[in-house]
Amino acid sequence: QSDSPPPGYKAGIKITMVQNERSPDAIESTFYLQHDRSRQESRYKDGRPIKGSGVSVVRCDMRQSLYFAPDSLTYTARPYPPPRVTEAGARAWGLRTTPNYRTVEPTLRIETNYNDTGERKEFFGFTARHIITTRRVIPLGDRRSLPRTEVRDGWYINLGRTSCEQQYAVETRDDPVIYSSWTVENVQTVTTGDVPDPAESRMPAEEKDMSWQTVMLFDGSTKEVPVGGSERHITKIEEIPMDPALFGPPAFNAKTLGLH
Repeated sequence: QSDSPPPGYKAGIKITMVQNERSPDAIESTFYLQHDRSRQESRYKDGRPIKGSGVSVVRCDMRQSLYFAPDSLTYTARPYPPPRVTEAGARAWGLRTTPNYRTVEPTLRIETNYNDTGERKEFFGFTARHIITTRRVIPLGDRRSLPRTEVRDGWYINLGRTSCEQQYAVETRDDPVIYSSWTVENVQTVTTGDVPDPAESRMPAEEKDMSWQTVMLFDGSTKEVPVGGSERHITKIEEIPMDPALFGPPAFNAKTLGLH
């Protein structure tokens, strides 16, 4: 008996990841990756579907993204990458490329630091880098809210694949941002440390999120208290032959509402 895959099948990487494994509502996500296409879907670890959750597919070869919504038996197709934004194009459509701040002076400062600890560890044959990302949200001026700290502690592997998704991130990182006409908060952002390369195909082999909120005590002093957290980790990475139908429109039945 031949071990060769069926005609049309091509090898790809299948990754299974679990979030909050100890929770009764632990979520299992599956990623299917080939050099010019990808698919992502999630469900509860016990097999239950997640209400409102769909399947996302990016087809670099077709320059298209697809989103399947099983609840409504519909799917949406859009160009990928999306059309690029230019200053001239934004002006022609009457769109803003500068924010309409509520105040002249910044009212919020967001500091993000990336720290590559230099530690390395093996996961499923891939070398992972230990990176700790710390994000501080600091109110400025006469705002009455108090600071918040968020820490993401993870081990990240580079799958060594470059797709149109990474290429799009590189090409558009200096594109102008589109803003609505509504007033927005004047936020000052500062990024330091070992800032990740957007072209790198980085995926968390293990990752934990933790948050602390500064609170005011009765005596007027302040204290940081934990306010939440989550964790996720890869449980399996395997190279398998993949059915081309994984990356195409779904085979819905006669109730299909159609292509939107």
